[in-house]
Amino acid sequence: MLGIEALNFSLIAFENITDYNTNHAFVKGVMPTGRTFHGEDNMWRAITSVATYFGIIAWESATAFVCWTATMLAGRSPRPSTSFELPYSSC
Repeated sequence: MLGIEALNFSLIAFENITDYNTNHAFVKGVMPTGRTFHGEDNMWRAITSVATYFGIIAWESATAFVCWTATMLAGRSPRPSTSFELPYSSC
């Protein structure tokens, strides 16, 4: 399951990097909350910084790296699968 999640984040990060203009246009339209009700009560949470999109890509890439690393470490675990059994059995 972790490997599937690692692949998912890898593909998302790859697509955001390679098709930058399309995805940036989408994020640029969503983050400033331009399609919500305008007013001081709602607009304080609007994000207009260009660096936010780079942060999203960095977060996706870092998550993919951590998931791939954890998948590799779990695959090389010296413990047998029986170590995941409950210590007290009621049978």
